[in-house]
Amino acid sequence: MHLVFRDKNKDINAIVPTACVLKGATESPNALDKSDFLRLKEVYFYSERDQSLRESSPKDIRKYYKNKSPWEYIDACVFDKSMTWCIGLTHHGYITYTESERVPE
Repeated sequence: MHLVFRDKNKDINAIVPTACVLKGATESPNALDKSDFLRLKEVYFYSERDQSLRESSPKDIRKYYKNKSPWEYIDACVFDKSMTWCIGLTHHGYITYTESERVPE
């Protein structure tokens, strides 16, 4: 059994960032203010633009997102060590929350 966030739909080109194709609830930027998220000690921030993975605090991610310039391009996924959920941040300004699907191997 493994966890999947990205749909393997053949109609979606592989170059489309994962953050843009997450299935889930699209939320306003206030989603980064949720207490369940902010309570976490550390999370992972995966930037699709430079394909880098960083450990960070939820508060630092919220601060970065809220202070970024309007023209700043961002497509990123935020998740914790459990990898059971993901928050997608897109260059369109959308924030999407989704839970992973369990798929048999």
